[in-house]
Amino acid sequence: MKKLFILFAIISISACNSDESENDLTDIPDCILDIIDDFENDLITVRVQETNNEFHYWLNTGHIAGDGKESIVNSDCNEVCFFQGFWPSPDCVLEYSEDWTVIWQR
Repeated sequence: MKKLFILFAIISISACNSDESENDLTDIPDCILDIIDDFENDLITVRVQETNNEFHYWLNTGHIAGDGKESIVNSDCNEVCFFQGFWPSPDCVLEYSEDWTVIWQR
């Protein structure tokens, strides 16, 4: 039983360390961290993608399911594009692939 516990502890510690390297919050711009820290927001995930040599952050709230808007912002938190529910999204969404990386989730 003791060996099983030690094995479980080693696996758990290894899993925690790998998550930290993928979701290193030190690389996230301060303004994005401020948005994450605002507990009154509806964020589900924050995703990142590099486009045109700049990182863009999708502030995923799930609002597009109800015909809402989800912002895509740059490293200065200026909106550069958005996804929209039932209405057509702007042409700028064509710049993005489906390969967004989740850097934070609730």
